[in-house]
Amino acid sequence: MSRSYKVIKRIYNFYLEHFLILLFTAGIIGIMLVLQFFFSDLDKDFWISLIPNFIADMIGILITSYIIAVLLQRSEEKKAKEKAYKLTGNRYKGLISTIGSNFVHVNTGKPYGSKHINPEQEMKSQIKDVVDNIETYIPHENFIQYKKINILFIDGTEKTIDYQRFCKQAKNEIEPIFEQFINRYIGFLPDDLRESLLNVEILISKILVTSSIDFNLGHNIVVNYEEHIAHHKELGKELLFLISYFDECKD
Repeated sequence: MSRSYKVIKRIYNFYLEHFLILLFTAGIIGIMLVLQFFFSDLDKDFWISLIPNFIADMIGILITSYIIAVLLQRSEEKKAKEKAYKLTGNRYKGLISTIGSNFVHVNTGKPYGSKHINPEQEMKSQIKDVVDNIETYIPHENFIQYKKINILFIDGTEKTIDYQRFCKQAKNEIEPIFEQFINRYIGFLPDDLRESLLNVEILISKILVTSSIDFNLGHNIVVNYEEHIAHHKELGKELLFLISYFDECKD
């Protein structure tokens, strides 16, 4: 009963405030009309003169409302982005770094390594190179059967493995980190960031081909070349977007 009373009271106060504003406005208009009546005539010219003023006021209100709405929206978006940046911190950076390094590795066939003073800039550069030259890295639809990936161990030794076996390893590395991140932060992420991350998750499942390992289908697997190329390009562009997403929030 107490809760219902509070709701009713809140609604009453809301409409009361608006009623008082309208009443005040009507009162001012009434006073101005009375003054106009006593000191001048409420003739045709008077009413006609109100039309352009009314139109100008309406245009001014619309423009002002639009500007205020845009500024408020940008302010809210900035606050949401800053909040997400503070909450996710290094976990976001680690997630994107893991996906980005595997994306470069699976396409170039070489272990990802950054020698740049700015690791993020280096990753963006390498991802952009893959996107721009994807047909070179994936030259034909039968690449799955022939492509080999070099992997580097902690002790400095290298080993060459099949493409799908590397894809399986990459999936096993990315999926738990991705799932943990999404489960923990999905409710705090801005809409554009959430949509981009979920799209990345879908694209990863499409480009990391592991069918022969998962279902024992053999190595003679042929993918739709055009679609596969398109998925790689789209994932690369999403990663470039994600790497730079919080740039304005950094000191």
